[in-house]
Amino acid sequence: MNPILNRDHLQLDSCFIAHQIKALVKAQMSITLLAIEAKIVDKFSYNISKKKAWMAKQKAIVELFGDWVESYKLLPRYMEILKMKIPGTVVYRD
Repeated sequence: MNPILNRDHLQLDSCFIAHQIKALVKAQMSITLLAIEAKIVDKFSYNISKKKAWMAKQKAIVELFGDWVESYKLLPRYMEILKMKIPGTVVYRD
């Protein structure tokens, strides 16, 4: 058996892997890349790169909890509502 054939698969992209590991990431946010790689080897019998595992973990986090950039854009609105609901709240802007 040629070991190069078992290295990677084109359809095992980071989006697909993210979908496969979403439950693992939700259960344990600190899951290691080695654990992700092992899960993919166990499930599909293909090795993936550390870069692909890292990208998949980041995408799974975004799918589960949302994108931090988008959340940051909502912060000014949140602060205004907070000031309305709790009188005396002071918000400093730089």
